[in-house]
Amino acid sequence: MKPYETKVGDHKLVLSVPSTVEEFDTLAKKQGACLEAATDYEVYHGTLGEARNKFAELVEKKHNIKRRDIGTGVFEGEGEERKEVTKEEKFDVYLERVAAELGLEGDTPFQHIADSMSAGGENEVKFDPSVKPRQPGAGLKLPKYATEGAARFFDKTPHPKSGKVQNVEVFGRAYKKLVGEDLPELPIDREAYIKVLGACIVKYNNSTELPG
Repeated sequence: MKPYETKVGDHKLVLSVPSTVEEFDTLAKKQGACLEAATDYEVYHGTLGEARNKFAELVEKKHNIKRRDIGTGVFEGEGEERKEVTKEEKFDVYLERVAAELGLEGDTPFQHIADSMSAGGENEVKFDPSVKPRQPGAGLKLPKYATEGAARFFDKTPHPKSGKVQNVEVFGRAYKKLVGEDLPELPIDREAYIKVLGACIVKYNNSTELPG
């Protein structure tokens, strides 16, 4: 076994975790449990994201209905350079819209697309654990309000309006209720923490006003 440092809210916690595949399987009381868990993690955090993008591309190619760019209400730049930051239409929303425009019925009107991806060939999405799973905000320039907000959570400094120190666990519960997913595991490193949590703040803010 080996020590593993993580956080409970803002509190550092050290767990004792397996140091080998064999120790993991023994604790899980199931041979192959470590490989199964690793595969599930890679598929959920990496491969499925690529699969959704590929799926949407194939739907657009076949039916010639483009995925929309949605305004976020966040603006960058000054003067003539000032423009609204956009994001791609959500995957499920896009499929529902295409199905409605084409008059398609049923719960899986694009199963033929998934079948073509499952069959291999040019439409196959490769399982590649060497590719680092995407973190929210990777490659994106976060707006100032998001980086400052995430920094306040990390540094435990008061919110300028309420004067209160915000709790990341409280934000996490509000985030899950609104966005429908848990906050990702937050890094211990300050810069990485701000990038990951800042992206979540943007995602939350695109749906409602930030709390506090």
